[in-house]
Amino acid sequence: MDNRIISMEQVGKTYRLGQRTGISSLQEFWKSRREKKENNYEKFAALKDINLEVKKGERLGILGKNGAGKSTLLKLLARITEPDQGVIRIKGRVAGMLEVGTGFHRELTGRENIYLNGAMLGMKGKEIDEKLENIIEFSECREFIDTPVKKYSSGMYVKLGFAVLAHLSMDIFLMDEVLAVGDAGFQKKCLA
Repeated sequence: MDNRIISMEQVGKTYRLGQRTGISSLQEFWKSRREKKENNYEKFAALKDINLEVKKGERLGILGKNGAGKSTLLKLLARITEPDQGVIRIKGRVAGMLEVGTGFHRELTGRENIYLNGAMLGMKGKEIDEKLENIIEFSECREFIDTPVKKYSSGMYVKLGFAVLAHLSMDIFLMDEVLAVGDAGFQKKCLA
C-alpha cells in the first residue's frame, strides 16, 4: 500500500524577471510590450529537478538561504502556481498559511474574517459556528475579535489565521515562516 501523500518528480519552476534589456525609450518599451518578446526578459530558475516524497504522518522542514526556492516550493504544493516541468501528486486536503493574513479582508472584523477564511478553506457555516469559540480562544484575540483586522498587529493576524487552520480537518498543512511572527508561547501551542 502506497502511503505517500506528496510526491514530486523532476519539478522545476522558472520565473521571468521584470528587468528588460536593450530598451532606451518609452516608445521602445511599449513596442516590446506589444510584441511580447520572450527574449526581453531575464529568466530565473527558482527550482530545478526537485524530487521529493512525504509519507502520511511525516513532517518536513525546508531550509535554505533567501532566494533558494522555499516559498516557490510551497506555492507549488498549495497549487497557487504550476510547475514548468515535472509532476506533483498530492493525496488529501491541503491548507496553508504562506503569507500573514492570507484570505483576510482588512475592513472586516476578526470574527467576520473567521467566517470568510473558514469558507475559503472549505468549512461550512455550521462547522464554523460550532468551532467559533474554540477558534477565538486559540487565537488569543478575544478582546479584539470584533475590531477590523486592519488594526491588528502582524502577530494578531498570524494568530487568528492559524487558529482557523488549527480547527480544520486537513491532511496537509503548509507553513511559510508565518509562525516566526508570533510570540514563543503561541509558537509552542501551534506546534503542539
